[in-house]
Amino acid sequence: MLIVDHAKGLKDSIDKRIANFENSKNVRQKMNLFFGFGCRNPAAFRVSGDEILKEVKSFYAILHQYFEQRAI
Repeated sequence: MLIVDHAKGLKDSIDKRIANFENSKNVRQKMNLFFGFGCRNPAAFRVSGDEILKEVKSFYAILHQYFEQRAI
């Protein structure tokens, strides 16, 4: 349950940070769009892109290690 809670916490934190960027219901789609846009327009980041990227890396690592049975 600790892993699930940690993953949900990371997802919620990322979702809050990029909430105004895209109204997609899927947080993965929202993250992909956000970073695609941010790479082309770095000045558009309202919060540190490095902070979000660190959370996204942790989120995907947890998903891959504990929840997904296939390689990414």
